[in-house]
Amino acid sequence: MSRKMTSGKALTTGRAASLTTASPLVEPEVLLEFKLEQEFEDDLKNTSSSKFKELENQLTVQLDMIYTQQYGESFNRTEIKGFRQGSVIVDAVLVFNNRNAVPETSNIAQTLVAAVSSNSSVLNLPINTTSIVITRTLQTITKAPTTAVTTPARSTILSTATKVQPTVTSNPAALTAVSVKPTVARTTTPTGVTVAPTVPNTAVPTGPPSNEEGTLELQFRLNQQFTQELSNQNSQQFKDLAKNITKEVNTVYKTSFPSTYSRSRVNRFWNGSVGVDMTLIFKNQLAVPSTSSVEDALNEALSSGQIALSIISGSIIARETTETTTPAAPTTSTSGPSALRKAHLASLSLSLVFTYLAQTLIL
Repeated sequence: MSRKMTSGKALTTGRAASLTTASPLVEPEVLLEFKLEQEFEDDLKNTSSSKFKELENQLTVQLDMIYTQQYGESFNRTEIKGFRQGSVIVDAVLVFNNRNAVPETSNIAQTLVAAVSSNSSVLNLPINTTSIVITRTLQTITKAPTTAVTTPARSTILSTATKVQPTVTSNPAALTAVSVKPTVARTTTPTGVTVAPTVPNTAVPTGPPSNEEGTLELQFRLNQQFTQELSNQNSQQFKDLAKNITKEVNTVYKTSFPSTYSRSRVNRFWNGSVGVDMTLIFKNQLAVPSTSSVEDALNEALSSGQIALSIISGSIIARETTETTTPAAPTTSTSGPSALRKAHLASLSLSLVFTYLAQTLIL
């Protein structure tokens, strides 16, 4: 603002123009993926089809009920992003009300597993509990900036000689709205089911135990249907389930026995829902904990939702490894008892021949 004057004093009142922008709103999202054991239809690729909308509505209502019941006002809503083929793979987003309200991914997964396992009337969808994958993300959404502008200040010139009206120069550029580009921060967790606490991403051996390592046998049952493919260690179903189980079990025991636990191996699955026989491997034989502490660690992880496996309560049993030693096969030497016996028989036969000849000559 500029003024022209020849004399006198100037008294300026009012406030300068101000610009206010809204603070960005953070809306935490958790990506949820799982498989429905039902046949995929091409209509599910079309978001406008009645098939898509029907399944979308069914999933949204049921997942909203499950997670609202579990997390209350911390949970906001469910959004279905799409369906993919592979039976029916569901891509969904769980939205929470603020960053601090987002629970651990393992707890989110266990909540859904528990709803499936309990045969609750809230959930009647054929969800494969071993296919549940949770990924935690953080999305920042910025509202359009709001600009508050005050009227330029009125200036009154008090002069004994000349009164001059102020000349106001408007500068539109100064009031240009500030454009804030939304930023997206993404944090991806590993098995999932991220699991607290986080286990360092280091290469873990997967082979059988060595002579120096110690072991315990672990057995439990999963609340899911057994299929014949799980009897075959070379089948993809066996490999997928074994990989998921070892990842979850390793997380639990690496947390409970961080300095001594090494890895686990699935030995077999058996029919009884799905029975699991595993071997827990420790760094040395002196490092092997008690069977009761191993059972307690897994039971505690199950009850607190730190493990995303549908383990049947009361089925967890840990046993000490029983080693069976096969005696070495005896070595056979030509100088052994068999060879001596043959030599003795030959000598005896020769002696009888000489005796017979001697008696014949005497006669």
